[in-house]
Amino acid sequence: MLYEMCTEEPIVAIVTQVRGRETLKRAPVPLATLEMCKAASSTLRMSGERIMKLAEELYQGGWISYPRTETDVYDPGMNLRGIVADQTNDARWGAHAAAILSGAMWKSPRPGGHDDKAHPPIHPTRYSPGEQDWSHDKKQLYEFVVRHFLASCSKDAVGFETNVTIDIGRETFRTTGLMVTERNWLDVFRWATWGGNANLPNFVEGQQFAPTEVALRQGSTAPPPRLAERDLIAAMERHGIGTDATVAEHIQKQIDRGYAEKDHQLTFWPTPLGESLISAYRRMGLDNLWKPDLRGRIEQGISRIAAGLVTKDQILQQAINAFRVDFQAAMQRTQTMVAEVARFFQLRNGAQGPFGGPPGNGPGGGGGGGW
Repeated sequence: MLYEMCTEEPIVAIVTQVRGRETLKRAPVPLATLEMCKAASSTLRMSGERIMKLAEELYQGGWISYPRTETDVYDPGMNLRGIVADQTNDARWGAHAAAILSGAMWKSPRPGGHDDKAHPPIHPTRYSPGEQDWSHDKKQLYEFVVRHFLASCSKDAVGFETNVTIDIGRETFRTTGLMVTERNWLDVFRWATWGGNANLPNFVEGQQFAPTEVALRQGSTAPPPRLAERDLIAAMERHGIGTDATVAEHIQKQIDRGYAEKDHQLTFWPTPLGESLISAYRRMGLDNLWKPDLRGRIEQGISRIAAGLVTKDQILQQAINAFRVDFQAAMQRTQTMVAEVARFFQLRNGAQGPFGGPPGNGPGGGGGGGW
């Protein structure tokens, strides 16, 4: 009905509102470990474990600062311009570094709000064009650290956003266009993108025109994509699980134990074993053993110990009490665990899994499980 109303001849579109404003895409804050793992895993297509291994090698070689840090704010006494100056001779980012030094591109880095009081944000400590004995991945990670550092010292990107409202056949349609007018930090951090629909015509309110096409397109909903490593790290960070030193290890441990698998695109799916454990814990009423809440509370307690707010014995006793209750319940319901694991492994060859997908091995198997 609505489509027919919009296609009645003559088709006339009336511009009812045009609103434009300048907008910014802010330069990144200084680089902390979790952000490095999240961003580099999606841009460089490396696992968090490999990122940390290579970062450790770069640190040991004196090329970057200590890579395990929660700090994302530079100390006021840090010689940022000196670090920038080391990068001015590079053919890839040297011109941008020179523009920062001249003041044309310089902007005081935006603080991220976290300071572990132990280590600065991750940054290059000396220049390299890429040593001959470095692997491709190692060169890529060093480049990522350098470009991120230079981006954090650069001006925000500037764009002009236009919002247009159009009436066709008494139905309202809206569209938005964004034209980037000053790329600034986007030029050096080559993985970042911004903008869209930049060729939006220069409409004025009250303008009338004949649309070149009015189309009704058929579509359908789609299941959410599999969880990427970047998103998993973000979820762990959100629930307070793991630290800058342990997140990559936690993820790898799930794979090593056979609870999940990861493909070359760094997306995860649960194995039959992983799904069966989650399903069994749910049926046994043991949410603490598969949901992130208890683990997050324990790690928050550890942080409170470090801050001197509580004692180690207090947090340890709280954890023991919580797990003692779950252990006693699990001992009474072991048959539920055995039956659920058996059910999954009986289903694994082609049948439908309890979480919506065939629970076979590989990317085609599994549903969603506890991920």
